[in-house]
Amino acid sequence: MKAKYLLPHRFKLIGWLFFIPALVLGILQFGILEEPDFFNWKVLSLAEKDFVFGNDTSSKWVFFKVIENNVFDELISIVLLVGLLFIALAKQKVEDEFTMKLRLESILWAVLANAVLLVLAIAFIYDFMFFNIMIFNLFLTLILFVIRFHWVMFKHRAAE
Repeated sequence: MKAKYLLPHRFKLIGWLFFIPALVLGILQFGILEEPDFFNWKVLSLAEKDFVFGNDTSSKWVFFKVIENNVFDELISIVLLVGLLFIALAKQKVEDEFTMKLRLESILWAVLANAVLLVLAIAFIYDFMFFNIMIFNLFLTLILFVIRFHWVMFKHRAAE
């Protein structure tokens, strides 16, 4: 990864300001928080099928249709993803070859760890719980990267 693809350092703080509230809202939304009614918006649906789960062959796919949908979870997901990207792609104050090496090692470690966890989920988690795991998996690689990269940077600074 070349440093020219990284964001300026100030994006790291913006990323944390996006990520933390979105993570809290996302966790609450999975369990106890109901979707607020004022997020019921008319939105463009690129593809829709009336009956997704099951074996109903009578329903047909509909493309490019305006539907009413509560976009609360979509907004949380977008803010969470943008926050994670800002954190992951923001330059460190000192961005040198060692930092770039740690970035590369951390992203490879995150992809491998995510793949192992995904294989375990495929093998041992079923039904609708698997769908929830897939939603979490959308963000897991970036979360693992951010955790490992910052942990290794912290350990390196502490050793100096």
